[in-house]
Amino acid sequence: MAEPAQTGSVAAYAVRPQTCVHHTGSGRLDLHKPTPQGRRVKECFIAFLVLEGELLLTDELPSGPETFRVRAGDLHILAPGIPQQSARPSLPGTRMLWSHFSFFQDPSVELLSSAEAAGLLGESDGAPGEADGMRAPVWIVPRHVALGKDLAAVAGLHGELRTYARSHGNYHMGSHMLCGHLIALLHSLYVHRLLHAEDASPRRANVMRACHYIRMNYHKRISLAQVAEALDLSPSYLSRSFKSVMGQGLVEFVIATRLQAAKELLAEQDLISVKEVAYQTGFSSPIYFCRLFRRQERQTPLAYAAKVRKTSRKP
Repeated sequence: MAEPAQTGSVAAYAVRPQTCVHHTGSGRLDLHKPTPQGRRVKECFIAFLVLEGELLLTDELPSGPETFRVRAGDLHILAPGIPQQSARPSLPGTRMLWSHFSFFQDPSVELLSSAEAAGLLGESDGAPGEADGMRAPVWIVPRHVALGKDLAAVAGLHGELRTYARSHGNYHMGSHMLCGHLIALLHSLYVHRLLHAEDASPRRANVMRACHYIRMNYHKRISLAQVAEALDLSPSYLSRSFKSVMGQGLVEFVIATRLQAAKELLAEQDLISVKEVAYQTGFSSPIYFCRLFRRQERQTPLAYAAKVRKTSRKP
């Protein structure tokens, strides 16, 4: 099963205590022209499932804003009360499914990292279980996940929910039950990935935390010591673990992350300069950026941009 496409400091939400899911709305959206996503806050969870195209969403978490590129086959869920806006207009041709849902009995919603989610599951068999001695289920709802081969199952259940809600209303008990099945499926998929990871050791969890931190901060000045300090780890331990798990050094991963971000900028924005790309992706100078880019791509950034944009304009 595919790994999550992208995660930040929050990988999932733990919802407890509650009794059942309350469906509040769902639908399908086809964007025929660039549409800005305004800043929004909901009292319920908001789920976006992209079928085609791409969204770029920014979640304004208490720890700071985190931006997610939600590609085709990706699911992104926002918890209640967290503001969200789009970093840029949605691409034309983007097709997505959306759902709003909540939980009864005013549940607490806890923001979990991957390691914290794995730790919570380590205390149970992965099924929603009792919380703190109370007979109330604990649901782990993924924040961002690439569905892969499970896309059809999730989209199919969403279709059943939409059909039922149109016939009987969002607040019919049957709608709540179907929505509950959908959330249970997402819980099950995410739990399965955590419990069946190739290496669920603390070392791997720490390396994944480092990767997430780098992906969220690659545009800033960043070093091994800074990443280690942010994660409360020793630099030597992080360096050894990163090389062992990822097969490359942490600095190499930072450069690769920056170069990938630069390629995306060059492909998408006609008016952006190489100098702007270099500084926006965290490189110390345009000359250094061009040297690394040419070494990896065997062409200059300008040549790459011209080639990619020409290809994308073909009918």
